[in-house]
Amino acid sequence: MKEVEKRLLLFFESEMTAEEIATLRYDLEKTDVAPDYQADKALFFQLTDKETYEMPVEIWKDITAHVENLAKPAPRKIGKRKSTLWWSITGVAACLIIALGTTQYFDQRQDISTLYTDTFDNPAEAKIALNSALQKFSTTFQKVNLKR
Repeated sequence: MKEVEKRLLLFFESEMTAEEIATLRYDLEKTDVAPDYQADKALFFQLTDKETYEMPVEIWKDITAHVENLAKPAPRKIGKRKSTLWWSITGVAACLIIALGTTQYFDQRQDISTLYTDTFDNPAEAKIALNSALQKFSTTFQKVNLKR
């Protein structure tokens, strides 16, 4: 009885030959199985009964046509490749235009004489202004650090 149930499980795992299925059908007709396997036994008989389980010809033709189409190599799509190449070239060109425009924007050179002009004629006044600016910076910096 246990052996028949094991073979029934092998049937549902599709690991049996046609001869083994025939002997299993014969054994299931002659012996009784555990109550847990009654539904499996009924399903086995329904699946192996040739009168009730005949596949319609139309479905069989559709399945074989689908399998044959899967076996054929896919046709080459030349138009798709040209389209992809065109988009790649335009993308690279757009990136170059953006990069060149950005560098031109940030690389606008100014006249050096306007960048560095001396605001003090007397170096002593410049030193006093510098010390006052540094003192102001130092007190502000210390206030910020004390708040933390």
